[in-house]
Amino acid sequence: MVTSNAAEDLFFKALADSTRRDILTALAGEGMPVHALAERFSITRPAISRHLRILKQAELVQSREIGRENVYYLKSSSLRMLEDWLNQFWMQRFDQLRILAEGLSDD
Repeated sequence: MVTSNAAEDLFFKALADSTRRDILTALAGEGMPVHALAERFSITRPAISRHLRILKQAELVQSREIGRENVYYLKSSSLRMLEDWLNQFWMQRFDQLRILAEGLSDD
C-alpha cells in the first residue's frame, strides 16, 4: 500500500523531469499512443515508455488498450494533488505574512 507521503513523493518526482512535464502537456489535449508521443520528442520510443511508466506510477496518466496500441491520457484529476499542495503552501505563507504584519502594526 502506498502511503500519502510516498504517493506525494512519486507525484513530485514525476513532475521534476522536464520531459515528463512536456509529455503531460502533449497529453492535455488528447490521448496518444507511444509512437505518436515519440514523434514529438528527440528521444527513443523506449525512453518515452519509461517516462510514461513513471507518470503512470504517479497516477498522472492512464492508459487504455485500443486495438493493438496502448493510448495514454492525462489523468487531470491527479493534478488536484498539486493544486491542493500549492494552496496549502501559499495559505501558510499568507498566514505567516499576516502574523508578521500584525506584529509590525502593534509598534
